Amino acid sequence: MNNELKSEDKEILQSLNRIVNIIKDALDKEAIDAAFFCSLSIPDIMGQFCYPELREYTNKNVVGKRYIRWYDEHIFKYENPPLNKNYNDNIFQNINQIDGTILYAIRCKYFHQGSLVHNEVKSKLQKKYYKLIGSSEKELKLNISFDSIGTSYGYSTTNYDNSITIKVNIGKRDLSKILMLHGMQLLKVNKESLLLDSE
Repeated sequence: MNNELKSEDKEILQSLNRIVNIIKDALDKEAIDAAFFCSLSIPDIMGQFCYPELREYTNKNVVGKRYIRWYDEHIFKYENPPLNKNYNDNIFQNINQIDGTILYAIRCKYFHQGSLVHNEVKSKLQKKYYKLIGSSEKELKLNISFDSIGTSYGYSTTNYDNSITIKVNIGKRDLSKILMLHGMQLLKVNKESLLLDSE
């Protein structure tokens, strides 16, 4: 609990509280697209609170840096434990490549162009998978979907055409809940100083 919050911190947390309540309400009403859309703003709000040194800047590069840093430090690194050196399947161990950079690209394209699976997002994701493969000789086929009930990752290879197919299914409900729960935790820690009902 932090009783020494600055007024700017309180404003950020009040905004976070509103967004969390909107997401909770949307999920309760099965308005999954609305919950997902709103939840993509949480890393930005959390980044503003966690990295006050990056608050003063509003240009795109700093907003993106703040968003990416928060997501990578608080979510992505926990979804991707260190590699097992005895297991040589880098793709399998690192198949989730939806890191802060990719999520920020998804957020930008969705907010500004209404497209979740934009070509720029696919291109960035393909580059990450090509780096994992360590070879440009194989053809990489990427199937990414946001329409699935749950989140899953998988891949398959074929010898006859030297290709790898990677399937990424992101459950909008899953990601919305994960982001919302992080917001709720920050609100809970600061509840007394804000007099917020974040339960």
